[in-house]
Amino acid sequence: MPADSQTWVAKVLIAMARPIVRLIYKVQVEGLENMPKTGGVLVAPNHLSYLDVVLLAVTSPRPLRMMAWSGFTKYAFFRAIFRIFGVLPVSPDNARASLKDATKLLQEGAAVVIFPEGQISRTGELQPIAGGFNLLARHSGAPVVPVHLAGVWGSIFSFERGKFFWKKPLRIPYPVTLRFGPPLPADQATVEHLREALVALGKPTDPVNAPTVKAPPSAPPAPAATPKPANHPPGAALLD
Repeated sequence: MPADSQTWVAKVLIAMARPIVRLIYKVQVEGLENMPKTGGVLVAPNHLSYLDVVLLAVTSPRPLRMMAWSGFTKYAFFRAIFRIFGVLPVSPDNARASLKDATKLLQEGAAVVIFPEGQISRTGELQPIAGGFNLLARHSGAPVVPVHLAGVWGSIFSFERGKFFWKKPLRIPYPVTLRFGPPLPADQATVEHLREALVALGKPTDPVNAPTVKAPPSAPPAPAATPKPANHPPGAALLD
């Protein structure tokens, strides 16, 4: 399959999913003009739910190649999805090969999605940004387009209320916003710059459907050890 294309099955599935998504979700998309129409580009969204990939697929003006955890492929359904949509499986065991494959796709002109947090947020807050995307940008020369997903926290596909899926929808239609930011040049695609770009894309008017979960405060530092008297017998410190 050419890098910047889709199978006909993928096109049909996305066309079928689009009206269903828009029936359940009130989707607002901003900044699509920031998405390069051609050429390799790395798309880097925050990650709030299992539906994020679907929201991106039905709103993107061009085909997307996703990078996803290889553990899904133990299920026949996801193996089929990976094959149809050309998903790149990633795991700690094959990270180097996955980065190489993704770099090749970017150099061939594909739009590749990587979730730089590395996992779905369990709090609704932006999690620490991991490396990986910056290596892809540097080796491929592709720009990085940050994407801010707002309002997705609280959907049944998020971890809001402490679990995925098995909870009552808060509302229907469910308002969400996808905002595409200006591309970061490959030589400026650092962890700090991407985090700043994702945070800056948020707006006070963004939908907030559920409160985020504040991380618990860090534990206070342990008290300093009491100095031992000078007359301790040899080896006493090893017995304390």
